[in-house]
Amino acid sequence: EALKLNSAKVLLYDFDKDTEKAIIDLNLVGFTNDITNYLKQTSLNPDNFMRLEKFTGEPTLNLELKFPLLLELNFDEIKYNGFLSFNDSEIKDVFSGVDLKKIQMTIDINDQLVNYAGQGYIENMLVKIEGSEVHNDINKLNELKIALDLEPDFINNYFPGFVIDNYGQIPLNIFYKYNMNNDVYELIANGSTKFFTAYSPLLELNHSYDEGDLSFKIKSDQEKNERVEFLFDSIKFNLFMEILKKNGEIDKIVIHRISSPSQDFNASINKNGNIWDANIKGKKINLKEFFKNENENIHKDFRFDLRFNFDVDEITFKEKKINSPKLNGFLFNEKFENLEFRYANDISEHLIQIYDIDQKKQLLVESNNASELFELFDLNPNTKGGMLNINGFRDSNTLEYSGNIMIENFVAYNTPFFTKVLT
Repeated sequence: EALKLNSAKVLLYDFDKDTEKAIIDLNLVGFTNDITNYLKQTSLNPDNFMRLEKFTGEPTLNLELKFPLLLELNFDEIKYNGFLSFNDSEIKDVFSGVDLKKIQMTIDINDQLVNYAGQGYIENMLVKIEGSEVHNDINKLNELKIALDLEPDFINNYFPGFVIDNYGQIPLNIFYKYNMNNDVYELIANGSTKFFTAYSPLLELNHSYDEGDLSFKIKSDQEKNERVEFLFDSIKFNLFMEILKKNGEIDKIVIHRISSPSQDFNASINKNGNIWDANIKGKKINLKEFFKNENENIHKDFRFDLRFNFDVDEITFKEKKINSPKLNGFLFNEKFENLEFRYANDISEHLIQIYDIDQKKQLLVESNNASELFELFDLNPNTKGGMLNINGFRDSNTLEYSGNIMIENFVAYNTPFFTKVLT
């Protein structure tokens, strides 16, 4: 084996007894794979150090051997204890592509128990870890306690632009339990929201060291299903949601409640084959941030086919609030297969529809106050009033619409009118 012996000590004792005994203490250094291969030659349970193979680097190993001095020594009469020390090691992909780096860890191994203690960094966030693994005829259990100083900006790795102008940290206490007998695990995390400040454009929320709690729980079952619960509860923002996974893929998302200065709704999002069905209900929803980036390239992981239905008192697409609208549709391959948007107030009525007629896809837009309709989507062509009717059909080859646009009774000012409206 490619191991280097730094030192060795031998202690003989119990000379006054029937059987003398010996302790050999070896100090070895080598690459992790070489050390684990060496440990596999001992009487130690291989399950006890299988996770060591994930560590990079060259740890040191203090290996203690205890045995009686017999002419015929059975292998199982040698008792091994190992003490590993890692310095500046690394574990790849500890969670969703995230690496744990600059690891300083000590690991104590014997026949039935493994103890961990140390720390490392995820990006520039300190992670402290302590825990144990038990391996015997009855239990195979892994338990860890993790302290993580989570920086709010880390959330942007998964939800770009979710928080800006952030400062401070969210100290999390994480408890992980893995039952290797039935391959079931549970992770529980809790933290306080009063140690950081940040602004969320999506929520129009300015969090400034506000008192509150953050917690999440991940739990699996023997069928490899997984349930994730997430709670954020502060003075200005409240979110409670669940994510259900089957065979490693998200199957259902339930937003029990989300409340912020710009959002107040609940939602149920279910996967049906390759299509997601979303039902959103509540007082208000603001989609301004989604429309802001409508011309940017969307990451492939966020492209999906979606049936949706909104039953909310107020929707905001851009800036103007829309009261009691009707909105539903089907988005397939990033194009609307069906769409119905209706909005009426005391003086105006608006309709946008995409539907099937005679096996053709038809687009219909009707409004008796077109300038208000444009304003809902922040087009602002500097017009006033006007009747608008658009009627067209989609070409099955080019997937583009062609048809007629009728406009009348417009007042336009200070604008290249037709250029702005028709584009």
